[in-house]
Amino acid sequence: MPEIVRAAIAETAAAFTRPAAEAYCQAGADALAMFKAQGVRTTKLLKTRRFQWADSLPPIARQWAEANDAAERPGTAAVDRYMDRLRAAGVQLSWNWSRVAPPSALDED
Repeated sequence: MPEIVRAAIAETAAAFTRPAAEAYCQAGADALAMFKAQGVRTTKLLKTRRFQWADSLPPIARQWAEANDAAERPGTAAVDRYMDRLRAAGVQLSWNWSRVAPPSALDED
């Protein structure tokens, strides 16, 4: 791609990542508040249960990445860079979408 296009993409990504992540997290918080207001009870999973839950999720991002890699597009690089950008923006991730399946994909931090 021409440098001007690459620069525009990088600038847009820099401006978009944090607000998009914050909006995503806020939507989750709003949904949780709505459920609680309707009487839904919640509980925090024990760490061992969180790992069991994470292990049950399909590796959809990795599958997408590998399919794009096979089509000679930068799928793995795109997912890895996206994860790096989220971390750089200060987003706390509980699921590492760039890990290869089968997970145990919750970060241990």
